[in-house]
Amino acid sequence: MSLPAGNDTVVYAFPMSFNYEGTRPLSAVAHPVPGDEENDTSPAYWFFQYKGVVEENATELGPWTVTEEEGSGAIWIFQWLEFGYRRMYEMYPEVPQMSVVTFWEPGVKFACGACFHPPGLGSPRVDLGGGQYDYYDTRFSFTGTAGTPKHWQRSSIGHEFGHYVMSNYSISPNEGGPHGLSDESRPGLAYSEGWATFFGQRNMSELDPEHLENIYFSVAEDTYWWYDLDKVATSQSIPKGNPDGPLDQNISEAIVTSMMWNLWAPPVGNLPHKNLGDKPLFDALTSSRTRSTALNRGYKKVDYVDYADGFTCNFAEYSSQVDEVSLLVGHPYKSAEKVCP
Repeated sequence: MSLPAGNDTVVYAFPMSFNYEGTRPLSAVAHPVPGDEENDTSPAYWFFQYKGVVEENATELGPWTVTEEEGSGAIWIFQWLEFGYRRMYEMYPEVPQMSVVTFWEPGVKFACGACFHPPGLGSPRVDLGGGQYDYYDTRFSFTGTAGTPKHWQRSSIGHEFGHYVMSNYSISPNEGGPHGLSDESRPGLAYSEGWATFFGQRNMSELDPEHLENIYFSVAEDTYWWYDLDKVATSQSIPKGNPDGPLDQNISEAIVTSMMWNLWAPPVGNLPHKNLGDKPLFDALTSSRTRSTALNRGYKKVDYVDYADGFTCNFAEYSSQVDEVSLLVGHPYKSAEKVCP
């Protein structure tokens, strides 16, 4: 496409993508309502404007810098979400993807800090004016304050997209509430949060020892914290599970992340990486066994036990690896007791 020549050409760019049929927005970044950030209706999309000299028959603008003051955080959020969308589409092109609008504004704080609002939790939409709206299936919210700059945190963005992936491609326990790496949470909550952290770090990594992002890093309320997936370590102690305890015992979400990371990651020194890659990890998430409420065992909602059953039912040849990473962090899972369809 050629741009018209002139000294006052204006080009608008929106951090927005459309579904693969091109019929409706798939992902976009929008402004929250001023003073009412929890409102599901956004007054407008984020967009950026270029105005300047364009040569005749030009097909590109050349370098275009969007500053932090102009809202470049919206672009950073969008590109990492878009990366996740494309990765999942390449793995499962036959599965429809829910649309999602992201609310973000410099200086605006959301009660959750950063969160994914699943289907049925509100009716996210963007006001186009004249009584017209773009409606979305789901929503992300990212705090954009100086003390909690979630828009710059790849780990946080990827973590929230991990919740989207579970909701879109599998079944979520839909357990919320306060949680932390040093907490022993309900099994469903630990599974959901543990998967989200694993996905976020995997989304930033390559299956190459030189390009592994094993450090989850975040800032909230001017407090910096980290989690090393390889060492299962953070600034606070992480409680191990009880391998002789019940399947439905409360566990740390960090343990769930560790088990998944060790199954996925390539060999590095003496670390217990199993180098299984994407397919078994993601096929376990989407498997009929993991999603089956009839075959649920242990905890009353879907949790790591059901995920591990989905893993070992689909990939029996990896059963010993699943048992090994579970025992390493004290989780009582044993593949010999699995229940398959």
